[in-house]
Amino acid sequence: MGFRWIAPTCDRHFRTLDRGVVAVDNGGDLYPSTWAALTRAAKAVYPVLLRHADDHGVCFPAEDRLAAMSGLTRKGVRAGVLELEMAGLLSTKKVTTRNGRRAKLYNLLNDCTSPEGICMPSIFIDGGLWSDLTPTGKALAVAFRYFAKPRPDLDPDEEGWLEGDDFTEYLNRREYDICGAEPSVLREFSGVCRRIYLAAIESLQASYVIEPHDEMHWRVLIWPPKIRKVSWLNSRLSGEVR
Repeated sequence: MGFRWIAPTCDRHFRTLDRGVVAVDNGGDLYPSTWAALTRAAKAVYPVLLRHADDHGVCFPAEDRLAAMSGLTRKGVRAGVLELEMAGLLSTKKVTTRNGRRAKLYNLLNDCTSPEGICMPSIFIDGGLWSDLTPTGKALAVAFRYFAKPRPDLDPDEEGWLEGDDFTEYLNRREYDICGAEPSVLREFSGVCRRIYLAAIESLQASYVIEPHDEMHWRVLIWPPKIRKVSWLNSRLSGEVR
């Protein structure tokens, strides 16, 4: 039997994506980095590999799991992985497991636990929301998370800016970060063109990645209000949902 979706148990589990993958910081001036130039397949599968990686960046998820969680075919997964290898973001090797089965081991070559990295909540992967995003939605999602920041001063449930232990506690309980980046900047750093930007925004909202905060800011959600039903996800795997 191949991969089947199950109810998520990850709670507030995170991995962090190296900020240098999205932007090059040259003395405070930011320039697009590898992320914007990656193909749709590479952008779709990389966060899924990141979600499965241990603290050393190593994982060995089955190909059908990667395909389902990234919204790709197995052929698309292989193409995406190959491109990530060529971009220097990961390495792979074939191994034999203790039960005598062949598997592919993935080694992500950037730190996936750094507190300075881009916050990537696992619930969006495990809950089927990432797989449901359009390709441009996936590209734009990471750019939104790059530019988003914790802003208790803009949180209506808080009384203003927090410091010290109060700020640390806020980081652990916050429901969203705030992004005020301009659309042109988000497009540039995600590799999304103007023509399909609004469609990507709609996809992100439909999968609870972002929601409006005010006229100048977006909320980039840490914890979504809903996830996809397991029965629906598995029906889609079986070809019963189109």
